[in-house]
Amino acid sequence: MEADQVDELQEKLGIKVQIEIDFPDEAGRVKILNEYTEVMKNNHILDPDVNIGELASLTKNFSVVELAALVQAAFSWTLFRSVKMSTKEEDEFETIPDIDNVSLTRDDFFDALLEPEEVEVEFEIDHDGVNTISLTMDDFKNALDHDVKPALGYDYHLINQYQNGGIIKWCEEIPTIIKTGENLIKQVKNGSHGSLVIVVLEGKPQAGKTALAAYIAKSSNFSYIKVCASENMGILIQDDRRRAIKKCFDDAYRSQFSCILIDEIEELLGYSPIGPKYDEDILSDLNILLRKKPPKGRKLLVICTRSIWSDSDKSGIKHLFTNCQSPKNVKESQFPKVSIVKVPNIEKVDQIVYVLKRSEMFSLEDCNQIREEIGERRFSVGIKRLLFLLDLSSVKRQPKRLIEILENQGILKDVDEE
Repeated sequence: MEADQVDELQEKLGIKVQIEIDFPDEAGRVKILNEYTEVMKNNHILDPDVNIGELASLTKNFSVVELAALVQAAFSWTLFRSVKMSTKEEDEFETIPDIDNVSLTRDDFFDALLEPEEVEVEFEIDHDGVNTISLTMDDFKNALDHDVKPALGYDYHLINQYQNGGIIKWCEEIPTIIKTGENLIKQVKNGSHGSLVIVVLEGKPQAGKTALAAYIAKSSNFSYIKVCASENMGILIQDDRRRAIKKCFDDAYRSQFSCILIDEIEELLGYSPIGPKYDEDILSDLNILLRKKPPKGRKLLVICTRSIWSDSDKSGIKHLFTNCQSPKNVKESQFPKVSIVKVPNIEKVDQIVYVLKRSEMFSLEDCNQIREEIGERRFSVGIKRLLFLLDLSSVKRQPKRLIEILENQGILKDVDEE
C-alpha cells in the first residue's frame, strides 16, 4: 500500500499519526552534507570537484534522511564504475557501459520473447579502480536524477508548462504586476505582513493570469511550490478533492518557505453562474485554509487566479478573498495580507502590433497593414487567446487572414457595434 493510501485510510478511520519531519534550510543542508561526507573527505575519497554549496541548492525540500540517502546513492554510482561483468563465454571482463549510452532496441524485445537461456554472469572488482576510488560531482548528479527524490514535491513541469511561451510585456501593467509579485515575495521572506500572504490575479478568461502566477511562483525560489488546480485532480470525487487541497497546505507547512498556486479557483469549486452554483464544502475548506496561520517558523505565499464576475454576482466565491481582509477591531498583523491584482486584456492597436512583432510571424510591413485594417475599430482579447489563435491558424505573413479570424471570433468590432 502506498504512503498516500495509508494516510487516507488513517484519516477515514480517525487515526491521527503526526510525525514532524525536519526540512533544513540551505545552510542546514550544507552542514548536514559536510557531516555525511567528512569521513570520505578525510580518506581522500571525496573528489575536489564536489561542491557542497551547489548540492545544498539542488536539494531543496530534502529531509535529513533523504540527504543521507543521496550520499549513499552517490557512493553507489562510484562503486558501480569499479565493477566489471562478463559471461563465461567471454575471455575477458568488460566494464559495464555508461548507463546514459545504453539503447533498448527492437531486437532486445524479440530476444526477450524467446525461450530464456541460462547465462552465468560473473562479477569482478576492479582492484586498481578501488584503490583510486573517488566520489565525484557527477555521481551526486546521477543520484539526484535517477535515485533520490524528495517526498515533498516541486511542480517544476507544471510551473514551466504554464509559462512555456515566456512573459510578453505588452503593456506597462505587466512589469508592474511582476514587481508587485517580487515585493510580496520579499514580504513573505521578512515576515513584514505575517507568515501568510495572498495575492489574487483576476482578469477575463485567457488574459494570461496563470502564466503570470507561475512566473511569480518560480521567481520566489521557494523550496516548496505546488499547483492546486482542477485539471490536475482529474475525476476525483468531492472528498478526494478536499483531501488533495488540504494536503497541499499541510505539506506547505512542513517547509520553511512555501508557495501554493491555486489556478482557476472557480473551476476548482465547480462554479456555475446559473444559480449561482458551486461546491460549498470546498469553498468552506478554502475559507478556513486561507485564514489559517502557518506554524511558527513557516512562511506561505498563496497565488490565486480567478475570473472577473459581474457586480450582480452575489456568490460566495466572489467574496472569498474580500472576506480575508482584516475586519474592524482586529489587528492587521493577525489576518493574512490579501492583494488583488487586475490582469488586463489587449485593447489598443499598439499593443496588438507589439505582440505580433514579438511572435515573429509578421514583417514590419505586415504589422503596418494590420494597424491600418484595425484602425478605430474596438477589440478586447486576452494575450493567451491571441497567441492561441496565432498558433492555431495559418496566418503567418497573411495580415488579411488574421483580421478575418479576429472578426469571425467576435473580437474585432466596428465602432457602431454594441
